[in-house]
Amino acid sequence: MKIGHDIDIGHIHTLEYIEHHAPRVPIPDIHGVLQQPNSNRIFVLMSRAPGEPLDSKWKFLGENEKSSIREQLDTIVGYFRFLPAPVSDETRAVLGGGSPRRCKDARRQVRVAQGCISNEREFNEFPISHPHRAQTGNISMIKSYLEDDHKDFLAHGDFHPRNMKVLARLKDPVADGALPKDSLYPTDDTVNKSTTPVTITEILDWEMCGWYPEYWEYVKALNTITPGSDLDDWWAYLPEKIGIWPREHAIDLMLSRWHG
Repeated sequence: MKIGHDIDIGHIHTLEYIEHHAPRVPIPDIHGVLQQPNSNRIFVLMSRAPGEPLDSKWKFLGENEKSSIREQLDTIVGYFRFLPAPVSDETRAVLGGGSPRRCKDARRQVRVAQGCISNEREFNEFPISHPHRAQTGNISMIKSYLEDDHKDFLAHGDFHPRNMKVLARLKDPVADGALPKDSLYPTDDTVNKSTTPVTITEILDWEMCGWYPEYWEYVKALNTITPGSDLDDWWAYLPEKIGIWPREHAIDLMLSRWHG
């Protein structure tokens, strides 16, 4: 069950589409949605796969295990990335997700486009608009860098290790002699990082999913990765099918600084 205030349940429409057309994508089964009377508190009833968040395991994994994660994610992305967008009830609503179909942009806060967006040129106006930011020469410069000839693909929109569940079987460091027998918890220095089978069991939190320019999955996968953290090599293990978009990533970082 997922519980929260103002949960955007519009994405469930897109999840159902993915489940129907790409049933091999490991996503939760949604069993129902309840809203507390006279409140914006929402309960989403869903299935729960075994495992733990990938971000909690990442620092214990070696290169082989991280490469295995990358290969598994590449297969999963291949199941859903190239699904065509279904025809929307609103003819101009081409990009975005949910019902009604709208574009979203998560930085410090999640912003939702007010209306339909039908192409990348219109989409480019969305991240460079902000009710509390002045249209300075700097944002005009950033706007001049934006291109409008990317293909559109289905993106999860928040492809971060915290939104992935894995089953990881760590090698027993006590039995292996790496820790004394009275140790209860391995440390970063004593865990054997080369013998850890890891399996992805579920991709969670699809609230930001939708059809976006092809670079979107890449830049949003790196959106909240802090340099020097346990995840600062996450960029090196992103699935191949989402591509590598250094120019677009640099522009997105400039946009994030402008948004503040």
